[in-house]
Amino acid sequence: MQGVGYATIQDVLTSVQFPLYFLILLFVAKLLATSLTLGSGASGGVFSPALFMGATAGGAYGLLLHRLFPGLGVAAPAFAVVGIGGVVGGATGAALAAIVMIFEMTLDYTVIIPLTLTVAISYAIRKVGSSFGSSMGQLLRLPAWQKVHQLAPQRCLPMPVSVCR
Repeated sequence: MQGVGYATIQDVLTSVQFPLYFLILLFVAKLLATSLTLGSGASGGVFSPALFMGATAGGAYGLLLHRLFPGLGVAAPAFAVVGIGGVVGGATGAALAAIVMIFEMTLDYTVIIPLTLTVAISYAIRKVGSSFGSSMGQLLRLPAWQKVHQLAPQRCLPMPVSVCR
């Protein structure tokens, strides 16, 4: 899970046959590694992990559809491309940039409609999630919560930045 993972992304996009469980494992491992890295304050970005997670999640979804409906002729790399756009659009909040980037990478008009729908859904999920986060902040500022918080003893964790619970 160390590194960017461009080789894995390229393999998923060029129809290298990965087992379904392996793509799911790669997605979960990268999600965990990125969350722990960014959550601990270490240096790292969101863009490259979003590419990796989008390719593995989209490829896994494409493989699953291919196994469930073998007569449809589902191509896992097409789902990987759309997955990249969805995760990048949702993670960065740059929905239009994700659509344009994926179109420039593929120059394939057939991917535009599924890509646009996927990015729109992921962006909507991001907006709903961020509005929930702001309402949680308002909830924590309510007088009733302040009284409960004052009754509980605060414990500070020894870190470069003091984290109190």
